[in-house]
Order: sequence, then C-alpha cells, then structure tokens
Amino acid sequence: MPIQTNDDITAQAVLFFFAGFDAISTTICFAFYKLTVKKDVQAKLREDVFEAHEANNIKLMKRLSAVVASLYTMKLISLDEFFVPLKSRDHLLFSPISLYMVPAYYPDPTNFDPERFSEQNRDSINLYANISFGAGTRNCICP
Repeated sequence: MPIQTNDDITAQAVLFFFAGFDAISTTICFAFYKLTVKKDVQAKLREDVFEAHEANNIKLMKRLSAVVASLYTMKLISLDEFFVPLKSRDHLLFSPISLYMVPAYYPDPTNFDPERFSEQNRDSINLYANISFGAGTRNCICP
C-alpha cells in the first residue's frame, strides 16, 4: 500500500465529516421534534444534562444515548411478517426498519420510548435487532 500524503489524509478526514453530516443534522431535527412532543422525556433528559454539566462529567448523560437509540428505531411504517423463498446465490435487500417494527424485539414499536435503551434495559435488547449503526465487522465507525 502506498504511503498516504497529508492531502490524502485530509481528504479522508473531510469525507468522514461530510458523510456523517446529513445523518446527524436529520437526527438532531427529529430529536428536537420528538422531545417537543414528549415533554416528560424532555424533562428527564434536561435533568441529566444539567447534572452532567454541574459535575463536569459527560458520562452522566446516559439518557441522551437512549434518546438517540430510540430515534433510530422510530419510523412511520409497519411491516407484517412475510416469507421470502431464496435460492442459492439470491440476494436479499431489506430495510432495517423492519426489525424495529417487530413487537417481540420492541414492544409498542411506534411509541417514542428512550427508556427501552436505558442502561438498565440495554442488555435485554437483541444485539442484532438494533442495527442502527450496522452490526458485526461492518458497523459504522461513528458510534
């Protein structure tokens, strides 16, 4: 592999920045909307943020990661169970949202409920039913 120049490294850094910009800005806008609608969730999140600020410890904002995880499972569609017969070498593409609409993995899937991703409940979530950032060796570099 050839040695990377400063220009190559800069180009990669800029690519990482812009590749994540649209997803991040959309998530923030959606978060503001959901927190405006769910005043109780907003109040709990504000408590965490103020507590973390006073303690000067960002790790105390545990509800924030739960809110973000909950946002990635929220969509406006639902899917019924279906069966797709596949043959060898067939390709199957699916939207990850189909996992988020299965009540066995996410009870009341259309409800914005960050508590399902709280530290206490995180272990009860099937690792491969939450693929907001991918799973396995091809997961996103950003979370």
